[in-house]
Amino acid sequence: MSRGPFVLGESLLDVGLLASDDDAARHDELRGILTPPEVTSDRRRSNDTRDAMHIGTAIRYGAQGVRHAGQERAPSACTPEDARNFVLRLKARSEHRNDG
Repeated sequence: MSRGPFVLGESLLDVGLLASDDDAARHDELRGILTPPEVTSDRRRSNDTRDAMHIGTAIRYGAQGVRHAGQERAPSACTPEDARNFVLRLKARSEHRNDG
């Protein structure tokens, strides 16, 4: 099992590792992508935090792919970088629709 950086309130006490500066920066970037500042739902923020933790852990260990279950338009398997880019595209599309 790959162990990811510990996130207070989300990680199991005996599983998480102390985060490096790179881990913390990566997590902050991923959270910024997944959760816009205007989202106020605690459940959504928590789910997005866990998603960021999983993607960040995959990137940390150089995973060759991330398996996605759920959204039809998402690729079923992709690299962590592709997953990040996919989320950025969806976010940009959503923001464009909300602007106009």
